[in-house]
Amino acid sequence: MKTVPSCIWLLLGLGMGLCLPGCRQAAQTTLLPHSSAVSVTSVFPPSTKAPAESEELGLTVKTDHALSPPGSPDVEPRAETDTQELGGTGASVQPTEAGSPFHPTESDPNPCPVADSAEPDPPASRLRPLCRALEAYLEDRPDLAVDLLGAYPQRDQEVLLRLLPIVARVDKGGLFSGASSDEERLTVLETLRALVQEIQVEAPLVIAKATFCREIYSFGRGELHGTDHFRAGDRAAVYLEIQNLADQKTDDERYVARLASNLTIQRGERVIKSLPVQNLPDWSWSPRHDHFNVIRFQFPRDLEPGLYLLTVSLTDEATGRQARKQLPFRIVSVTTSGKRP
Repeated sequence: MKTVPSCIWLLLGLGMGLCLPGCRQAAQTTLLPHSSAVSVTSVFPPSTKAPAESEELGLTVKTDHALSPPGSPDVEPRAETDTQELGGTGASVQPTEAGSPFHPTESDPNPCPVADSAEPDPPASRLRPLCRALEAYLEDRPDLAVDLLGAYPQRDQEVLLRLLPIVARVDKGGLFSGASSDEERLTVLETLRALVQEIQVEAPLVIAKATFCREIYSFGRGELHGTDHFRAGDRAAVYLEIQNLADQKTDDERYVARLASNLTIQRGERVIKSLPVQNLPDWSWSPRHDHFNVIRFQFPRDLEPGLYLLTVSLTDEATGRQARKQLPFRIVSVTTSGKRP
C-alpha cells in the first residue's frame, strides 16, 4: 500500500477550508508555526458565535491541543486567555496542562472535598484494659474480664466488677424495658446501694442542713424555732442533717454511728465561748441512709446584745472526718424579746 505524500494532505486541508467557511480559520491555525501563541478565542471572531457542536458539519471544535500535528510540541496559550471568567460569579478557573495537579484559586480554596480517611479500629492489644474488660462482658466472658481488670488497684477492681455487668445489661436490652426482670432490677439496686455505702466512707463528711429547732421527732420532722433571736441564758437546740456518714456494724449485729460534737460562739473573728456537748453513740438495727443529729445547749448568761455566729463542728470517730456549719443568731435584751419562753 502506497503512502500518500504529506503535501497532498495539506492541499486537501486547504481545499476543505475554502469550501467550509466555518472550518476555514480552524484549518489556518494548523499552519501557524509552533512557536506562535494561539488564542482560544481567536478560532471565532468576536462577532461570530462559537458553536459547541456543529450539527450541519458533524464537527466538534475543541480548545485543546487536538489541532496540533502529531509529534509537535504543545501549543502554549496566550497570556490573556490564561484566566477565563465565569459569567456573573466572579470566580475564575486556572487552566492546567494535561496530567498536572489541580490548584484551587483563592476564591475557592477547596472546591473538591477530600473523602474522610478514617483510621481503622485499633487492635485489641492497644485498647485500655477497661475497654477490653467491657468487651469481654458483652461477649459473656466474665473470667477474661476479671483477668483484664487485674491492671487496676484492688478496690477499683471491686467497683468495676460491680458496674461493668450493669453496663453490659444496658447493651443487652436495658434496665427499664421488658428485657430485664424484677430480680435483675433488685440486684442492680442492691449492688448500687452497697457501692454507695463503701464510697461514703471515703467521701467528705457534710452537714447538709442546720437550723434552730424546738422539738424534733425524726428525720426532717419537727418544730422549728422560727427565729434566730435569743436572750442570754435561753435554752436552744440545733437540728443537723448529715451526709456521707456510714454506720459501723457491731458484733451483736447492730449498727452504730459515733459523732463527737463541739459548739463555739464567735463575735466577728474572735471565739468568745466554747460550749460543752454530751456525745452519745447512735444505735440502729439496720444501716441508715438518712442521718440526723440534734444538739441541745444553753446560751451563756453573760452574752451582751448583738450579732453572733454559732459554729457546729462534727467528727466521725470511726474515720476522723470532720464537718463544720455556722449559724448566725442575735442576742436581744429582755425588753426587746418580751417574755422569756
